Amino acid sequence: MQFPLVYTGNRVTIEKISDRLYFRQGDLNARRQCNGGYVVTEEGVVAVDAPSVEAAQEMVQECQELFGKPITALVLTHPHPDHVLGLDALLQQTGQIPVYAGKGAGQEIQNQGMQVPEKLVEIEDKDNVSVGNAMLHLEKVPVQAHSPWDLLLFLQHEQMLFTGDLVVPCNEMYFKDCLLSGWEETLTALQHRVDVTLLRGHGEAVEPASIRDQKRFLRAMHAVYASMKKGGKVAQPYTEETVQPVFDEMIEQGDENAKLIWRVANKKVYYQLFKLFVSGREV
Repeated sequence: MQFPLVYTGNRVTIEKISDRLYFRQGDLNARRQCNGGYVVTEEGVVAVDAPSVEAAQEMVQECQELFGKPITALVLTHPHPDHVLGLDALLQQTGQIPVYAGKGAGQEIQNQGMQVPEKLVEIEDKDNVSVGNAMLHLEKVPVQAHSPWDLLLFLQHEQMLFTGDLVVPCNEMYFKDCLLSGWEETLTALQHRVDVTLLRGHGEAVEPASIRDQKRFLRAMHAVYASMKKGGKVAQPYTEETVQPVFDEMIEQGDENAKLIWRVANKKVYYQLFKLFVSGREV
């Protein structure tokens, strides 16, 4: 699903959803930039995620060029590096603006060697936050899903939902901090929100019906991981190289789940499974 294009540059595109809402799509493979967005208010702009040092400077420039306004608040969907590595750099340019994130995100930001924002507000459940003339509906996902810190941002007027990496193309799923059962539970809940459009952390905007393919892939990954882990065949220390021969053997033996995730993700499967093993997640 695409909207009118209003900006392109630095391998970034920005689409206009409404007079106040814009969807910023980054290039993960070339520049390690996730998607994000802008909510334009009377006082300034609310930005979504801060993917890199380069992105921080670009985002400030984009807001001045497109809206003639500064960034005055930031929403973090979760503190994985491709969503927060530009946090320090952004705050150096904007000053200590309010930063909204899921409960526990501050500690994870600190764990990654960054400064915890002075005006960090951690959302524990649901909260309606007024910024300028915009109402931000923020919801901390109640279970560990893609990560323990997942935060949803809903814009009621546009019926748009920023999902972070809860909803992404299957070959872009990242499993290091996930809980597989919680992720599937959350995707099921999002599927039922049939009246909204999902602004994903990677990839174009989609309708909730498209989640079925991601759930199918997630179940297949869970089944393959469970089989490999219970069999005890993957040698430690866990690496892509120790995962690969065990997975390849499952393909050769005709395992349908293994064949499905190989068709979708190809060699990224080794990395995805490796991250699951490193996480030590129960099956």
